[in-house]
Amino acid sequence: MFIKAHIYNEKKIMAVLHFADDKSRKLKHLKYYSKYRELNFSKNSREKKLPLSDNGIRFELNKTALGVKIQKEQGIDDLYEQIKDKRIIYVSESHDDFNHHLNQLRVIKMLHENGKKVVIAMEMFQKPFQKDLDLYIQGKSSLEDFLKNTQYYERWKFDYNLYKPIIDYAKNNGIKILAINIDRKITSQVYKKGLFSLTKEQRNLLPKSIDQSNFKYQKELNSIFSRHLPKKKVKQTSLPQPSSKAHKKMQVNPDFFYQSQLIWDEIMAENIDNFLQANKNVSLVVLAGSGHIQNHDGIPSRVYRRNSLAYSVILNEVMGKEGDIVLSNSTKSEIVKAKKLGVFLKSGQKLIVTKSKKGSISEAIGLQKDDLIQELNGHEVNKLSDLKRVLYLLDSFENLYVKVLRAGTIKVLKAKSISK
Repeated sequence: MFIKAHIYNEKKIMAVLHFADDKSRKLKHLKYYSKYRELNFSKNSREKKLPLSDNGIRFELNKTALGVKIQKEQGIDDLYEQIKDKRIIYVSESHDDFNHHLNQLRVIKMLHENGKKVVIAMEMFQKPFQKDLDLYIQGKSSLEDFLKNTQYYERWKFDYNLYKPIIDYAKNNGIKILAINIDRKITSQVYKKGLFSLTKEQRNLLPKSIDQSNFKYQKELNSIFSRHLPKKKVKQTSLPQPSSKAHKKMQVNPDFFYQSQLIWDEIMAENIDNFLQANKNVSLVVLAGSGHIQNHDGIPSRVYRRNSLAYSVILNEVMGKEGDIVLSNSTKSEIVKAKKLGVFLKSGQKLIVTKSKKGSISEAIGLQKDDLIQELNGHEVNKLSDLKRVLYLLDSFENLYVKVLRAGTIKVLKAKSISK
């Protein structure tokens, strides 16, 4: 046995035990006993003791029913009075819903146009890229450099047009955007292999404390995890069952999923708190996925634990979840969809064409199976994120040319009079 700093809370310690003999098999469920203050194992019994309480455990029986005030519907412009004095305004989103992002922009504009010093905190950007974010907002770098240097299409992947109106408004009005997310490689590794798989350098990037006391939130996360597992199929003994990506997903440890979510929430909360401590007179609008905000769980409760600042939670059409304000979308706006070649690709050191869609741009310019894409309009393309970035910046397909390696020979394929 050895003692080390607690991986969730630097103010505590944890004991790690190792048993070499087969008799330790009965202790395989030890990880489920974390709520007990003392465990005593003997040959024929297991004794478990809960933490002591100064005043015992209290239960409130026959609780009096409470009335809930029904709020009337208001226009979004009427909400200013409810949020003007809050230091933090959380506005949720479904990442791929353009109308949610337009509502977020309305909240930002409302505060800014009423003279508030607004800063926008975004889950979509990771802290290591803050400098690249600042350079673009300050007009010191191009959109191409911004998308490339922040690795937007590699690390976030959602269509940039979803967030473009918000980022353009911030840029045009000199509003700072704060990157609050942790390096995605860390949460991805924890999701797959757990906290103990991190290197010392990676652990140094973790939040200083991680609160595990919200069991309701843990239950919700476990429910989300379970919903994403593939449904079990009836086993057919006459045929072998093929392995699949879905089957591999079943092997993910739910504890690792929970750990990754806690890190995700806590690092964003810590980054928000650090910024607010250094900037006393700002209204911080936090844009993040609904799961990080609804029911005041995730980020809001963890920031409040650190600083007790007044805040408001605004939800975008999340039914059955708690928030201070719920926004609805009576009108729907459509996003300008990203340009696509219409090609199926296999990723490696280069993108390899496997198939072109019928009637697509890729078919029109003559991309063939097993072509290795080298460049698009003079831009080197090695990964799918490179391809998405170059296509996004393309004005039209009319002047498109693609350099490919085909059977050992470089070929340049050009589009002719294509306007799709």
